[in-house]
This record gives sequence, structure tokens and C-alpha cells, in this order.
Amino acid sequence: VHILSHTSQEWAEQFVASLRHARQTSNYDAGPFSELSEAKQLPTHNVVASYKASENSGGARLIVLGLMGTLIDYDSFMNMEPLLPSVRRNLATLALVPNNTVVVCSGRERALMNEWLGD
Repeated sequence: VHILSHTSQEWAEQFVASLRHARQTSNYDAGPFSELSEAKQLPTHNVVASYKASENSGGARLIVLGLMGTLIDYDSFMNMEPLLPSVRRNLATLALVPNNTVVVCSGRERALMNEWLGD
């Protein structure tokens, strides 16, 4: 039930907030998480190289994408502009690969996401 009423985005935000809080309120060494900052754009060539390496080894891939800022910008979303056909096509192509699991994260309601993205 909890999974149906809470998004992975909410979990991620709570997790990062907990790490930041722990860092601020104690001398605990959070290791690689000690200096959390906003996410940076990944270099495209690194992403493609990692994908191909995984493809060559037959490994499974979990592809997690944020809706706003990754698949569509905020203004376009708020104006209810549809996703670009190329974005929809690329998502569908990724989702059809048997070793891929594609997840689109959003704080938006599930019904809206289903309307927006379909299956």
C-alpha cells in the first residue's frame, strides 16, 4: 500500500534530506555522501559507453529518468505541451529492450503520469 501511495521521487527526496540532516547535526562521516549537491548533467558519451558495455555483457539495466528537467522542461509541462515525439519514441525503444527496466520519476499524480506517458 505504501508503494502505491508514495513515489520514488518522494523516497529519494526524503533519503537525501535525511543524509543532509545527519551531516548537519553530527560529526558522522557520511563518506561519499558527505558533500551532496544538486545533480549535474552526465556526459552523454559516458552514458552511451556504459549502456553499450552493459549491452555487450548481457547485463540488466535500470534506467531512471526524471520527468521535468530530463524529459520535458517545466514550462512545457505546465502549459500541458505533449512530450516531443522523439522523446516518446526513444522511451518506447528503451522500454522494448528485454534487459532494460525504464522508470520515469515524478512527483505528479499517477493518473496524470499515465495520461502523459501511457504504459
